[in-house]
This record gives sequence, structure tokens and C-alpha cells, in this order.
Amino acid sequence: FLHSTRAYPEWPMAKVRHTSDDLAEKVAIALLEMPADSDAAKAGQCAGWTIPLNYQPVHECLKELKVGPYKDLGKITLSDVIRNYWRWILAFFFLFIGTIVFTGVILKLNRNINISRRELESEVEERKKAEKAVKENERRIKTILDTVNAGILVIDPETRTIVETNPAAVAMIGSSRREIVGRRCHKYICPSEDGQCPIVDLGLDIDNSERILLAADGSQIPVLKTVAPVILAGKKYLLESFMDITESKRIENVLQEAKESAETANRAKSIFLANMSHELRTPLNAILGFSQLMERDPVVTESQRENLSIINRSGEHLLGLINAILNISKIEAGLIALDIYSFDLHRTLNVIEEMIRSRAEARGLQVIVRQASDLPRYIRTDEQKLRQILLNLLGNAVKFTSKGSITLHTSSRPHGTMGSEQQTIHFDIEDTGIGIASDNLDTIFDTFVQIKIDRQIREGTGMGLSISRKYVQLMGGDISVESEVDKGSVFSFDIPVDLADKVEIETEKPIRRVIGLAPDQPAYPILVVEDNLENRTLLCRLLESVGFEVYEAINGQEAITQYEKRQPSFIWMDIRMPILDGYKATEAIRKYEIENLKPKIPIVALTASAFEETKGVILEAGCDDFMRKPFREAEIFDVMEKYLGVRYLYEEDQRPARQTRPEETGFDALTPEALADLPDVLHKELKQAVTDLDVDLIQAVIERIREVNAIVADGLTDLAEDFQYEKILSLIQQGED
Repeated sequence: FLHSTRAYPEWPMAKVRHTSDDLAEKVAIALLEMPADSDAAKAGQCAGWTIPLNYQPVHECLKELKVGPYKDLGKITLSDVIRNYWRWILAFFFLFIGTIVFTGVILKLNRNINISRRELESEVEERKKAEKAVKENERRIKTILDTVNAGILVIDPETRTIVETNPAAVAMIGSSRREIVGRRCHKYICPSEDGQCPIVDLGLDIDNSERILLAADGSQIPVLKTVAPVILAGKKYLLESFMDITESKRIENVLQEAKESAETANRAKSIFLANMSHELRTPLNAILGFSQLMERDPVVTESQRENLSIINRSGEHLLGLINAILNISKIEAGLIALDIYSFDLHRTLNVIEEMIRSRAEARGLQVIVRQASDLPRYIRTDEQKLRQILLNLLGNAVKFTSKGSITLHTSSRPHGTMGSEQQTIHFDIEDTGIGIASDNLDTIFDTFVQIKIDRQIREGTGMGLSISRKYVQLMGGDISVESEVDKGSVFSFDIPVDLADKVEIETEKPIRRVIGLAPDQPAYPILVVEDNLENRTLLCRLLESVGFEVYEAINGQEAITQYEKRQPSFIWMDIRMPILDGYKATEAIRKYEIENLKPKIPIVALTASAFEETKGVILEAGCDDFMRKPFREAEIFDVMEKYLGVRYLYEEDQRPARQTRPEETGFDALTPEALADLPDVLHKELKQAVTDLDVDLIQAVIERIREVNAIVADGLTDLAEDFQYEKILSLIQQGED
């Protein structure tokens, strides 16, 4: 400041010359801030200073100079702003915070919207795919429905109306889709069963049945239909499919007629076989029975015995043929069953070997039997059928082999998963014979087929191989053949068997001729019921010959009368008789026993039937047992011993003593010379029986030899029981030499 006087009071201060600006500024600031009544102001007496009454000019100056309190004039400070605009600042702060929050919310919403949008887009895409798949499935289903041969109806279960169909159903009904849809289903399917829907009314889950389809033209078509509930578009429907089975029913009717015809033919065949069995066995029973009865007569000459022996052999041969034919028929009709029991396989094979060896060696053939070391000895199966199979095959091998050998191979292996409890036995029958041509191999096992050799047919019935194969199949196996002409054949078969124990094997009883009843026994009145005179006379004479008291009846009605009158201890009951048959007569006797508290007596049926099922019917009628005709006298006496406990006198018990050394036994006396000394007829019969390996006939001849030489008969019996037929034949041949 250049001037500072009292004349210019508005200037509160002036800068002293040579005073620095900084100092002057500080002094001015201090003075301006100095209150008027301050000690400093009073002391200075305002010399050179003034305290203006109006500070406005000063302030204006300060403002212009931007010094003092106005140093920061024009500048906006935070405190000024806060002090002057705090309300606005606070409002803007909250507005800012709100904006940020709102922006965050918006961003989050936007993100969620984007996520939802993407999910929606994905869902839309999946739905499009699903709709496309549904349309594709609908197209496929429609294609299937349109092309399938079965008629299909979609039914509303609540209204029973048809809501959809397919072309096959339209074609079968014979109407248009427009006419079918909307109609009740029972108008076409099961018209007579309205209100009996298996699903809706009867509560079934599914229905498979044969029904009638009523076509538009009124015709009835048999159909096989299936109805099941399905869900379509979230709603429950019934899907009914059906097929026209008119042709199937026609074929079924044809097959049923054919079956009935076959059953009728089979029944006729069975009746024929039963009649033939009865008609053939009845006279054959008389022939064999009376020939055996005549042999018991001591006045019969040797020539007559020879004739009777021929009759017996011929009858036995005829019986064998009848049995073979009937066995074929029974097998074909399924009327034959296995008779399974335990036996010694090694012993059976030894017997068969001996039986075949004599025939083979008579033709100059060698017999070889090879048994595996582990071949089981005691087994359970049908021994008789196994024996017949092997004898048929080995017999054919001998028949069709002129030089070389016959070989029987046997081996075993475990059967299935049964382990050691069940085995499979394998048999090979090999020969070096003429062989079988390849064009005959397919028919070799057919019934009544015989092989032509050199334009001739060898002896035989053509049933052996057929029976053998059917027996093998019945026993659970099968048979095959390999053959080459002029080199030989090999027949092979397997059969499953159960292993057995030695204690299960029954000991065979020797056959002995009964000549009377043992003393000190009660009287045994016997009733023989038989309409055939010859058979009745035969059985009566046989029983009377040993001391039984015998009564006769010629039919069932007379049997009942005789039973009530005589009270027999045992009844032989024929089955087929006039007036009243054996079944009804037996039932009447059993009823009489119950009503009158009578003891039950043994009734054994006599039948000429060849069928096994006859046994069941006979036993159900009340019979205790049954016996087939023709029978052997030993069988008659054995059955009566079983049910009556009767004791007999046997031929060897009554034979006269023979002058011989005390130590002489049957083996000692059995020499070629002793056999040569036998009567010619017995010598020839024994040789023929051993050569034919006819076990029953061998035993019968030995019993007749016993009447002449009991010691020789004992020796022959011992050899026969050990199946040493080859040794018997060798002794006979040595005696002839």
C-alpha cells in the first residue's frame, strides 16, 4: 500500500517502505484479526493504523487482493460444500447408494433373466426334439398299425366307444373307419357279452381269449384277441388287438378229427390186440399146459415124451413170436413200461456170453468179451430188456457172420451231474460179418424189415432190431450202427443206470417140480373160475394132481354162488367171461366179505391180455395179483405158496436112492459118458435147448433127466445155475465123439 493516513480511513494499513510483502501481509492479517478493544490496539493508539467503522471496503479490498481471510476466495472447499450443501449431499448420497443397489438388482435380474432365457431356450429345444421324437414315434406306430395284419381298436373304457382303429381292423370288419370310430366296441367284438368286459367289468389286468368278431355284413369271424389298458396322452384307454383264426380253427378241426381218428384206430388196434392176445394165448395155454401135464404121467413112453417135447418147444417158439408182435404194438401204443430192479451186471453179461458162445463156436466163430476195469457190477435198470437187446444184437451178429469173431465191448462213465450215483453204460457189438449196405442203414431198425443177402432173406421176423431200438430208447438211450459191406458192423448204444448194492440182489430160486402137498396141512379148497373148458380142465387137473380140493365155475355169477357155498381158501379168477366178468365178480365177492365180516381170501386173476395197464384195472377191482396165460405150472404153485403159505413135496425129495459112492456128487457123476447114456430123446432135447440157449427149456429137460438120473441132473443144475452152458454143450459133444 502506498498511502496510509487518517484521511483514508478505509485503508486500515499501509506498507512501510522497505517492508517485505510477506511481513506486511502477516501484519495486516494480524491487525485485521485484532479486536478494537484489544490491548495491542489500545497501545498502538492507531498510530499509522486505523480501525475502520465499516469494514466492507476493506473486505472488498481483501477480496480483490485475495489475502487475509479471503486468501482462498473463489475456492470451494469440502467443508464449505458440506456445510452449505449437506442436505443435498446426503440426498445425493442416498440417491447414489440407491442407484448402485438398483443397478446391482438390475444386473442380477438381468443375469437371472439370461439364465432363464438360456434354460427356456434349452427346454424349448428339448421340447422340439421330444415333439419331433413323438411325431416320429407316432409316424412309426401309425406305420406299424397300418401294416400289421392284426386288427387294432383303441377303446374309451368309460363309454366303451371306439376312438381309433387301423386298416386291418377296418378290412376285417368290412366297413369304413368313419363308421367304426364312435361305435360301441361290443357292436363288433363279443356282441353277446356287453357289460362283461374282462378289464373294466371283471377286473382283469389283461385278457387273452378266443372271441367272435361280428363283421358289418353279419358274418361271424373267430378271432384271437388281446385286451390291455394303456395310457395315451395322459388318459387311460383299452388297446384291443385281434387276429382272424378262421384258418387256424379249420386246421385245428382237421387235426382234432385226425387225432380222434387216430385214437379210434388206436383203440381199435388195442381192442384187436387184446382180442388177438386172448384168442391166441387161450388155446396156446391149453396146448402147453396139457403137454406139461401129460409129461407128468408115468405111463408116457419115451416116444410120446419126445413128441410132447416137440409140442412144448413149438409152443414156446410160437409164444415168443406172439410176444414179439405184441411187444411192438405195445411199444408203439406207449403201453409198455420198465421193470427196474437191482441185479449183477457182470453175471448177466457172463450168462449172455455163454449163451452166445455155444452158438458162435458151432459156426466156428470166436467170441470176445471186453469189460472195462471200472464197469460197475451191481446196477439198477430193466435187466430183462437189457438181456433181450444184447441177445438180439449178438444173435444177429452170429447169424450174419460166417467167419471171424463177435466182440462185445462194455464201458461206463458218470452220467450227467449225478456223479457216482448214476452211470452211463456203453455197449459195442462188433462183428466181422457181411455188413450192411448203406441204402439199408436208414431202414434197418424199422419193424418187419429184413436184410436181403444174395437176393434172399435170412430167417427171422424182422422185429429184433426194431424192438431193441425201442427198448434202448425206453431205457433212456439210443442205438446207432456203423457198417461196411463184407467187413462187418458195429452196433452201439448207451443206457443210464443207477448204482446198486450187493445186498439188493435177489437170489434166484431153482425151479423144482411139485408132486404133492406136504403132510400136516389144513385142507385148501380152491375155486377155479374159467369159461374156457380146456383151460379150466387143465388148471383143475393140475391142482388136483398135487392134492388140492378143486371146485369149478364157468362165469362170474356162478363164481359168486360157489364162493358163498364152498367158502374156498383161494380163487383163480378168469377176467373175460360171459354173463358176469371177473372184474364184477371180484367186486361182488369183496363186498360180500365186508358185509358178512368174512376174512379176505386171495383172488388171483388169470388173463390172456398182453397189456400192462390191465394189471392196474385188475388190482383196483379187488384182485390180489394176476397171472398171464399161458402159464407154467411152477408159476401157479409159487403164487399159491405166496398167498396161502402152502408147503409142497418136490420131485427130488421123493426120488429113489441110487447105488453110488457116498462121496459121489453131481459134478463127479456129470461125465460125457453119463450124458451119452441118457435116453436119446432127452439127450437130443438137452443139446437142442443148450444150443438155442433156451433157459426155461434147459431147466425143464434137466427136471425130466432127474427122473432117470438124479445125480446127473444135480450136476447139470449146478452148471446151469452158474450159466456154464458152454461146458454142458462140451460134455454132450464129447459124449457123442
